[in-house]
Amino acid sequence: MIDKRIIFFHPYSIYGGADLSISKLIDSVPKNYLIEFITFSKNPKIKFYTKRKFKLHKLNCNRAVYSILPLRKIIKNDILKYKKNIILSNQNFANIITIMSCIFLSKIKIILFERNHISELDLKKGFFKNIKNNFIKILIKYLYKFSDLILGNSKELCEDLKKLCKCKIQLLYNFYDFKKMHLDSIKKLEKKINFKDNIILNVGRLEEQKNQLHLLKVFKYVLKKNNKLRLLIIGNGKYLGKLRNFINKNNLNKYVQILTKIKNSLPYYKRSFLYVSTSIYEGFPNVILEAIAMNVPVISKKYKSGLREILLNGNGGTIINNESPKSFANKIIHTLENRQKMYKKVKEAKDNIKKFRYDIGKKKFQKFLNSV
Repeated sequence: MIDKRIIFFHPYSIYGGADLSISKLIDSVPKNYLIEFITFSKNPKIKFYTKRKFKLHKLNCNRAVYSILPLRKIIKNDILKYKKNIILSNQNFANIITIMSCIFLSKIKIILFERNHISELDLKKGFFKNIKNNFIKILIKYLYKFSDLILGNSKELCEDLKKLCKCKIQLLYNFYDFKKMHLDSIKKLEKKINFKDNIILNVGRLEEQKNQLHLLKVFKYVLKKNNKLRLLIIGNGKYLGKLRNFINKNNLNKYVQILTKIKNSLPYYKRSFLYVSTSIYEGFPNVILEAIAMNVPVISKKYKSGLREILLNGNGGTIINNESPKSFANKIIHTLENRQKMYKKVKEAKDNIKKFRYDIGKKKFQKFLNSV
């Protein structure tokens, strides 16, 4: 009997780590819940990740702030029909909109899931963007306390968010079905790789945050020391043209390949011997964990939110500070020259990722649902 209701509010549903993680939450919801999903996306990608049936609401809003009243209307609909109503929103701006939409609605329980570390809001992105980010931090500080539960996906995120909003933050790691991950990794490649071996891999949206342009600059220096290496980038995004222009201008077509519209990237990890991330910031870095699960050593630029917990503060992979492309390249070459140490690190990291198992995360999430 369906006697409870949970609404997931995720404004921008695209292929990526956030949708993958949310799908695990949806799949973990007990059977006696009606599941609803609210988004701005015309073609939400969440439906490609989850097996559960849910009621989909698409809001026609150009800006998140315009969604307050439409969101409130959906929340109020049939609210008296269920003995428990929960709304779970994802990421800071959606969390703020959710709290504003639920003012004076006593029958709704609010769960906020913060996925990106608040240091994201400190990045310098221009005058008006900086003002906006500072305003978001102020709203987080004063509004988050009106929620019933706040979740964070890494210890570092939870600790720093707690300092900002003076609220208790509960830890819920992203969780993974490693058996399914293995089965997906042995499937056929969706597109052919131009290279046979010596492949360095990067997977992620082709956007400023993922910083693949910096990766190409790094790789250009790497080739000066070892021209047998090859770089494979998998992803979709608005920076595709910029990346291809850099590749063409620097005569890297022989050494670099970009694959787009790949739904299952795991088989490509199996063909790679090293994973490199140059992201400026991340939520919880799913791709880093996937690399470790596939026995692929990791070299990553340092950022907050889960990286050090996966890579054991550097004992399970190489973590590099924000350095110049040349310096970053030298660190990669140095790591590759000590293969034995590199694979020892990935073994230690793989032993560590057992705590991110699906059954552990599912049980903990259901416990949180019961507690609100």
